[in-house]
Amino acid sequence: MSEATQPIPYEALYEAHGHKCPMSTLGARLGDYGSRLLGLAAGEMAGRYEIPTCARDGIAMTTGCRADDGSLEVEDLQHHRLWLWPKSGGQGVCVALSERAIAESRGYRLLDEKAKEAMLSHLRLLPDEELMEASRVPAR
Repeated sequence: MSEATQPIPYEALYEAHGHKCPMSTLGARLGDYGSRLLGLAAGEMAGRYEIPTCARDGIAMTTGCRADDGSLEVEDLQHHRLWLWPKSGGQGVCVALSERAIAESRGYRLLDEKAKEAMLSHLRLLPDEELMEASRVPAR
């Protein structure tokens, strides 16, 4: 497992995504956490995400997994779960947003700009274990 982490480039994510939002932020957190658990760099894994939301762009930024190149399968199962496996084979991980993460991201569109920034900052800084649940999964 990799102990070294690179900061997530949130401003670059928001620019590429086209707007700031909780789901792209949380997608980046999901991908970053899963990558660290596997000890892999972006581009070294393939994945599956179970809901077609803005999180996909955050996942792409932190894992290199993209729907347009086939390295990220996207299903509509209405679960905020990301599955990642090494492209070289082997055991993977499943990382899911906690109920707390989902609850804390609700209502974003109704907030003023200052409150939106505060929410995004909060989601960027919460400890991984408070935002996500992770488990090892068998090789694909």
